[in-house]
Amino acid sequence: MSKRRTKWLVTLGIVAAVLVLLLGSYAYFLYKPAVLDEKARQGVPGGWAKLSQGVVHYELSGPENAPTVVLVHGFTIPSFIFDPTFEALVKAGFRVLRFDLYGRGWSDRPAVRYDLDLFVGQLGELLDHLGLKNPVGLVGLSMGGAVCAAFTDRHPERVDRLALIAPMSFPLPETFSTRLARLPVAGDWAMTVLGDRMLLSRLKQNFYDPSRFPDFPGRYREQMKYRGYKQAVLSTLRHLPLSSDLGPLYQRLGRQPRSVMLVWGLEDAVIPYKYAAKVKQAMPAAALHVADHAGHNIHYEWPDAVNPLLIRFFTPAASGTSG
Repeated sequence: MSKRRTKWLVTLGIVAAVLVLLLGSYAYFLYKPAVLDEKARQGVPGGWAKLSQGVVHYELSGPENAPTVVLVHGFTIPSFIFDPTFEALVKAGFRVLRFDLYGRGWSDRPAVRYDLDLFVGQLGELLDHLGLKNPVGLVGLSMGGAVCAAFTDRHPERVDRLALIAPMSFPLPETFSTRLARLPVAGDWAMTVLGDRMLLSRLKQNFYDPSRFPDFPGRYREQMKYRGYKQAVLSTLRHLPLSSDLGPLYQRLGRQPRSVMLVWGLEDAVIPYKYAAKVKQAMPAAALHVADHAGHNIHYEWPDAVNPLLIRFFTPAASGTSG
């Protein structure tokens, strides 16, 4: 056998071995997580709504005749991020709804396109399923802010007041990881095999002082035990990218006669405070509240400061949008 042929066969063997390793690792991490089914959900507090795209986990509490406030979480952290907000609003006498967006928490992870249409549709279907026909107050965090803004834009008659906590709004600089994730094939492999590490490494950026919340990573990891979470995040990165320019959406909202409140942490490392000026410019009448020594999840870090703002804002006697 010639040296050239031997070299070619060795190269081919190495390539084949690498491909087997890549495909094997992809299949392993794809099917390693457990299936999220009724058995897995046993003992989880809250209710379950069977909507058009799957089962949705929600919690609804408070007097039936009270004003309703709906909490919509962000990109990767499910509805437990609203623990202090949910409890405070219920205690203040509101009827409060929080739920896990598709692909997150205890909700199903359907194999669909994860974009604003999906999440806006989920919110509308859930309100219908629960018989919440009257206009509601909305609180949107980060990507949840974009979902609430889009829902309000499409269904203005269903929204009374709108509170946005560091909302996804104007294009953010893309990192190497987000650019890699959006690549076909390579992105699928990277998210499936390396996604846990990538997502957990960015978790601390959500807080000004993450050491105050040592149990938070463990609560976050719970949803990662079940199949489809990373694929849902990847689909969202591709179809609702951080580089989205939602400026026209916020400008349309700014022309609607509705009370709007913005809340931002001055040290927000996810959606920096400088974006607050852009959102405020799009919605000049919105009241802007800023806190020092606060990161992206300002309501979770400083509930004693944010909860009174929300309670006052959603109390029917509250008036005006100036601020």
